[in-house]
Amino acid sequence: MSVVEKFRTMEYGPAPEDPKESLVWLDRHNRKFGHFIDGAWRAPAEGKYFETADPSAGTVLAPEMLEALRPAPSEALAPFELTRVIGRKLTRDLQSGEHLTWGVLSEAGAT
Repeated sequence: MSVVEKFRTMEYGPAPEDPKESLVWLDRHNRKFGHFIDGAWRAPAEGKYFETADPSAGTVLAPEMLEALRPAPSEALAPFELTRVIGRKLTRDLQSGEHLTWGVLSEAGAT
């Protein structure tokens, strides 16, 4: 079978970038995991867990999600601008290590 034939007959499922299935799975596991060691999940030795954030499209930015970069990359928001982004939504997913720019934020007051 050629690539073109495979493409025409392939079945479609949820898009990999759609977080719905992942979020359901996380909720089913109470969003709490230990460490995967020697083929098994183990609780942290000190019993402490920490929260993580997923900077995906639609996330409303809160102060605790922001960190000023110094020196800030030239295309990034300057540290003094960070208070202006609180409450705005991301318009697309951010990649690990990516910095904020005005291009990835909704307009002020937009829902």
